[in-house]
Amino acid sequence: MPKFYVTDKVEEAVVDASTSLKACINAVRYRFHGIPVDGFYKVSEIGFEEHDEDIVFKASEIVEMIIEIMDNEKRDEDRG
Repeated sequence: MPKFYVTDKVEEAVVDASTSLKACINAVRYRFHGIPVDGFYKVSEIGFEEHDEDIVFKASEIVEMIIEIMDNEKRDEDRG
């Protein structure tokens, strides 16, 4: 499984995940302590420095995805 370096310029995490999106979501859910307002997350397979290959996600999009994941987990718990 690839290793990804995720940062919001305040916090950093190294995360094993199958995709850069999953790495970003896991870093925010389980490792980061805050969410930057109108901010961004940078995800790289190379390191925390800036690279042309880095992927950038809007914090608002990641938060929406996390809320959806948590809603689905809650529904699964309620069913089961």
